[in-house]
Amino acid sequence: MSWRFTPYIFPVVIAGVISAGLALYAWRRRLMAGVVPFSILMLAVAVWTLGYALELAGGDIPTKIFWLGIEYLGI
Repeated sequence: MSWRFTPYIFPVVIAGVISAGLALYAWRRRLMAGVVPFSILMLAVAVWTLGYALELAGGDIPTKIFWLGIEYLGI
């Protein structure tokens, strides 16, 4: 696996971390109406977003294909 630096990954990683934080925050309040589907959705968004960030940072085709498979789990 080879990696390359690109500034495009920073906003994507920030969005993924925020989505994961929202999922955790909502899951702690799961007794309220609508919170469980919201937290599952935010977790899926976080998986997809962080997978996309690592796909962007991948330097070769096998690395990109691997992270594309991880992204697919978030869809």
